[in-house]
Amino acid sequence: MSFADRLDDFEVDAKTKKSSSKAPKNEQNNSKLSNFIFEGFFYDVGVSFVQAISDAGAASFKRASSYSDQHKVGQEPSDSPIFATAIGKRYVPFVRLDLQHGSAGDDVSFNDMSIETGYGAVALLYRNSLYKERDPADELSMDQLFLLYRMLVSERVKTDLGIGRYRVMGNDSTSDIALKFALGFNFTKKLGIEISSVSVHGANLDIADREFGILYDFDALSLKLGYRSVDADSHQLRGILAGLSFQY
Repeated sequence: MSFADRLDDFEVDAKTKKSSSKAPKNEQNNSKLSNFIFEGFFYDVGVSFVQAISDAGAASFKRASSYSDQHKVGQEPSDSPIFATAIGKRYVPFVRLDLQHGSAGDDVSFNDMSIETGYGAVALLYRNSLYKERDPADELSMDQLFLLYRMLVSERVKTDLGIGRYRVMGNDSTSDIALKFALGFNFTKKLGIEISSVSVHGANLDIADREFGILYDFDALSLKLGYRSVDADSHQLRGILAGLSFQY
Protein backbone atom coordinates (compact mmCIF):
# COMPACT_ATOMS: atom_id res chain seq x y z
CA MET A 1 0.00 0.00 0.00
CA SER A 2 1.35 3.38 -0.89
CA PHE A 3 1.92 5.82 1.92
CA ALA A 4 0.74 8.57 -0.44
CA ASP A 5 -2.80 7.23 -0.14
CA ARG A 6 -2.66 7.65 3.62
CA LEU A 7 -1.63 11.24 3.23
CA ASP A 8 -4.46 11.84 0.79
CA ASP A 9 -6.89 10.20 3.18
CA PHE A 10 -5.61 12.33 6.02
CA GLU A 11 -6.06 15.48 3.97
CA VAL A 12 -9.60 14.54 2.99
CA ASP A 13 -10.46 13.55 6.53
CA ALA A 14 -9.09 16.79 7.91
CA LYS A 15 -11.25 18.83 5.54
CA THR A 16 -14.29 16.75 6.30
CA LYS A 17 -14.00 17.47 10.04
CA LYS A 18 -14.33 21.15 9.27
CA SER A 19 -17.72 20.48 7.73
CA SER A 20 -20.60 20.44 10.24
CA SER A 21 -22.48 17.87 8.17
CA LYS A 22 -19.75 15.26 8.77
CA ALA A 23 -18.86 16.11 12.36
CA PRO A 24 -19.90 13.79 15.19
CA LYS A 25 -23.26 14.58 16.69
CA ASN A 26 -21.84 15.58 20.10
CA GLU A 27 -19.38 17.97 18.43
CA GLN A 28 -22.22 19.54 16.42
CA ASN A 29 -24.24 20.04 19.60
CA ASN A 30 -21.28 21.60 21.42
CA SER A 31 -20.65 23.91 18.47
CA LYS A 32 -24.30 24.99 18.35
CA LEU A 33 -24.30 25.63 22.09
CA SER A 34 -21.10 27.69 21.88
CA ASN A 35 -22.47 29.74 18.98
CA PHE A 36 -25.74 30.31 20.84
CA ILE A 37 -23.94 31.58 23.95
CA PHE A 38 -21.45 33.66 21.93
CA GLU A 39 -24.08 35.27 19.69
CA GLY A 40 -26.45 35.83 22.60
CA PHE A 41 -23.76 37.57 24.64
CA PHE A 42 -22.82 39.99 21.88
CA TYR A 43 -26.47 40.60 21.03
CA ASP A 44 -27.16 41.61 24.64
CA VAL A 45 -24.05 43.79 24.75
CA GLY A 46 -25.02 45.41 21.45
CA VAL A 47 -28.56 46.14 22.58
CA SER A 48 -27.30 47.59 25.87
CA PHE A 49 -24.76 49.75 24.02
CA VAL A 50 -27.36 51.14 21.61
CA GLN A 51 -29.73 51.80 24.50
CA ALA A 52 -27.00 53.63 26.43
CA ILE A 53 -26.20 55.83 23.42
CA SER A 54 -29.89 56.57 22.91
CA ASP A 55 -30.42 57.45 26.58
CA ALA A 56 -27.34 59.70 26.67
CA GLY A 57 -28.50 61.51 23.54
CA ALA A 58 -31.98 61.97 25.02
CA ALA A 59 -30.36 63.46 28.14
CA SER A 60 -28.64 66.02 25.92
CA PHE A 61 -31.94 67.07 24.37
CA LYS A 62 -33.53 67.26 27.82
CA ARG A 63 -30.71 69.43 29.12
CA ALA A 64 -30.90 71.76 26.10
CA SER A 65 -34.67 72.05 26.41
CA SER A 66 -34.51 72.65 30.16
CA TYR A 67 -31.80 75.27 29.80
CA SER A 68 -33.61 76.99 26.95
CA ASP A 69 -36.94 77.22 28.82
CA GLN A 70 -35.47 78.45 32.11
CA HIS A 71 -33.06 80.84 30.45
CA LYS A 72 -36.05 82.71 29.00
CA VAL A 73 -37.09 83.75 32.51
CA GLY A 74 -33.53 84.46 33.63
CA GLN A 75 -32.96 81.31 35.65
CA GLU A 76 -30.36 78.56 35.60
CA PRO A 77 -31.57 74.94 35.27
CA SER A 78 -32.18 73.63 38.77
CA ASP A 79 -32.44 69.87 38.22
CA SER A 80 -28.63 69.52 38.26
CA PRO A 81 -27.50 71.83 41.08
CA ILE A 82 -23.77 71.14 40.82
CA PHE A 83 -23.26 71.11 37.07
CA ALA A 84 -26.14 73.20 35.77
CA THR A 85 -23.93 75.89 34.24
CA ALA A 86 -21.27 73.57 32.85
CA ILE A 87 -23.63 71.05 31.30
CA GLY A 88 -26.14 73.63 30.13
CA LYS A 89 -23.52 75.71 28.41
CA ARG A 90 -20.10 74.16 27.80
CA TYR A 91 -21.31 70.55 27.64
CA VAL A 92 -24.34 71.01 25.39
CA PRO A 93 -24.02 74.55 24.04
CA PHE A 94 -26.23 76.16 21.47
CA VAL A 95 -23.09 77.96 20.27
CA ARG A 96 -19.50 77.56 21.41
CA LEU A 97 -16.43 79.45 20.15
CA ASP A 98 -12.86 78.39 21.05
CA LEU A 99 -9.76 80.51 20.39
CA GLN A 100 -6.35 78.98 21.12
CA HIS A 101 -2.66 79.65 20.61
CA GLY A 102 0.12 77.13 21.04
CA SER A 103 3.59 75.99 20.09
CA ALA A 104 4.79 72.84 18.36
CA GLY A 105 8.52 73.19 18.90
CA ASP A 106 11.04 76.02 18.90
CA ASP A 107 10.27 77.26 15.38
CA VAL A 108 6.59 76.36 14.97
CA SER A 109 3.52 78.00 16.52
CA PHE A 110 -0.16 77.78 15.72
CA ASN A 111 -3.41 79.72 16.03
CA ASP A 112 -6.58 77.70 16.36
CA MET A 113 -10.27 78.56 16.06
CA SER A 114 -13.29 76.29 16.36
CA ILE A 115 -17.02 76.93 16.38
CA GLU A 116 -19.69 74.45 17.42
CA THR A 117 -23.42 74.97 17.04
CA GLY A 118 -26.33 72.64 17.66
CA TYR A 119 -29.24 71.64 19.84
CA GLY A 120 -29.17 68.80 22.32
CA ALA A 121 -27.42 65.74 20.94
CA VAL A 122 -26.90 67.02 17.38
CA ALA A 123 -24.30 69.63 16.43
CA LEU A 124 -21.90 70.80 13.74
CA LEU A 125 -18.25 71.56 14.49
CA TYR A 126 -15.80 73.49 12.32
CA ARG A 127 -12.16 73.90 13.34
CA ASN A 128 -9.19 75.55 11.65
CA SER A 129 -5.56 75.42 12.77
CA LEU A 130 -2.89 77.57 11.13
CA TYR A 131 0.69 76.43 11.80
CA LYS A 132 3.53 78.87 11.11
CA GLU A 133 7.24 78.08 10.86
CA ARG A 134 9.74 80.90 11.33
CA ASP A 135 12.88 79.59 9.64
CA PRO A 136 12.37 78.81 6.86
CA ALA A 137 9.12 80.76 6.67
CA ASP A 138 6.23 78.44 5.90
CA GLU A 139 2.55 77.88 6.71
CA LEU A 140 0.34 74.83 6.98
CA SER A 141 -3.41 74.95 7.54
CA MET A 142 -5.61 72.12 8.81
CA ASP A 143 -9.37 72.28 9.02
CA GLN A 144 -12.02 69.91 10.30
CA LEU A 145 -15.75 69.68 9.73
CA PHE A 146 -17.77 67.24 11.84
CA LEU A 147 -21.33 66.18 12.46
CA LEU A 148 -21.44 65.44 16.20
CA TYR A 149 -23.63 63.27 18.39
CA ARG A 150 -23.33 64.71 21.90
CA MET A 151 -24.16 62.49 24.86
CA LEU A 152 -24.59 63.26 28.55
CA VAL A 153 -23.55 60.04 30.23
CA SER A 154 -24.04 61.51 33.73
CA GLU A 155 -23.95 64.86 35.52
CA ARG A 156 -20.18 64.74 35.36
CA VAL A 157 -19.47 63.03 32.05
CA LYS A 158 -20.16 63.98 28.45
CA THR A 159 -18.96 62.25 25.27
CA ASP A 160 -19.07 63.17 21.60
CA LEU A 161 -18.96 60.94 18.55
CA GLY A 162 -18.37 62.58 15.19
CA ILE A 163 -17.88 61.83 11.53
CA GLY A 164 -16.66 64.33 9.00
CA ARG A 165 -13.77 65.62 6.94
CA TYR A 166 -10.17 66.52 7.76
CA ARG A 167 -8.25 68.67 5.28
CA VAL A 168 -4.58 69.64 5.14
CA MET A 169 -3.62 72.68 3.04
CA GLY A 170 0.05 73.36 2.39
CA ASN A 171 1.69 73.07 -1.01
CA ASP A 172 -1.59 71.52 -2.11
CA SER A 173 -4.93 70.57 -0.54
CA THR A 174 -5.65 67.02 0.60
CA SER A 175 -8.69 65.77 2.52
CA ASP A 176 -10.12 62.52 3.81
CA ILE A 177 -12.87 61.08 5.99
CA ALA A 178 -12.27 61.45 9.74
CA LEU A 179 -13.74 60.09 12.97
CA LYS A 180 -13.85 62.01 16.23
CA PHE A 181 -14.24 60.99 19.85
CA ALA A 182 -14.33 63.50 22.69
CA LEU A 183 -14.73 63.14 26.44
CA GLY A 184 -15.53 65.79 29.02
CA PHE A 185 -15.42 65.34 32.79
CA ASN A 186 -16.24 67.92 35.47
CA PHE A 187 -14.59 67.61 38.88
CA THR A 188 -16.61 70.56 40.18
CA LYS A 189 -19.03 73.05 38.70
CA LYS A 190 -16.12 75.17 37.48
CA LEU A 191 -13.18 72.78 36.97
CA GLY A 192 -13.10 70.08 34.33
CA ILE A 193 -11.07 68.34 31.64
CA GLU A 194 -11.66 67.65 27.97
CA ILE A 195 -9.99 64.99 25.81
CA SER A 196 -10.44 64.70 22.06
CA SER A 197 -9.11 62.30 19.45
CA VAL A 198 -9.48 62.61 15.68
CA SER A 199 -8.47 59.65 13.52
CA VAL A 200 -7.86 59.93 9.80
CA HIS A 201 -6.85 56.63 8.17
CA GLY A 202 -7.98 56.78 4.55
CA ALA A 203 -6.61 56.60 1.05
CA ASN A 204 -5.34 60.18 1.13
CA LEU A 205 -4.40 61.02 4.74
CA ASP A 206 -3.11 59.15 7.77
CA ILE A 207 -3.23 61.45 10.81
CA ALA A 208 -3.87 61.14 14.53
CA ASP A 209 -4.89 64.47 16.10
CA ARG A 210 -5.20 64.34 19.91
CA GLU A 211 -5.73 67.02 22.53
CA PHE A 212 -5.97 67.23 26.31
CA GLY A 213 -7.18 70.32 28.14
CA ILE A 214 -7.98 71.58 31.63
CA LEU A 215 -10.77 74.16 31.78
CA TYR A 216 -11.91 76.58 34.44
CA ASP A 217 -15.39 78.03 33.92
CA PHE A 218 -16.71 81.53 34.51
CA ASP A 219 -20.31 81.01 33.47
CA ALA A 220 -20.22 81.70 29.70
CA LEU A 221 -16.41 81.92 29.57
CA SER A 222 -13.82 79.19 30.16
CA LEU A 223 -10.04 79.41 30.44
CA LYS A 224 -8.14 76.51 28.90
CA LEU A 225 -4.63 75.12 29.24
CA GLY A 226 -3.73 71.99 27.29
CA TYR A 227 -1.49 69.89 25.10
CA ARG A 228 -2.01 68.93 21.45
CA SER A 229 -0.32 66.23 19.37
CA VAL A 230 -0.80 65.90 15.60
CA ASP A 231 1.04 62.82 14.34
CA ALA A 232 1.63 61.81 10.73
CA ASP A 233 3.85 58.73 10.44
CA SER A 234 7.32 59.74 11.64
CA HIS A 235 6.57 63.48 11.83
CA GLN A 236 4.74 65.16 14.71
CA LEU A 237 3.52 68.61 15.71
CA ARG A 238 3.31 68.57 19.51
CA GLY A 239 3.17 71.24 22.18
CA ILE A 240 1.27 73.16 24.82
CA LEU A 241 -1.64 75.52 24.15
CA ALA A 242 -3.72 78.11 25.96
CA GLY A 243 -7.03 79.63 25.05
CA LEU A 244 -10.52 80.88 25.77
CA SER A 245 -13.89 79.25 25.24
CA PHE A 246 -17.13 81.22 24.91
CA GLN A 247 -20.41 79.31 25.15
CA TYR A 248 -24.09 80.07 25.08
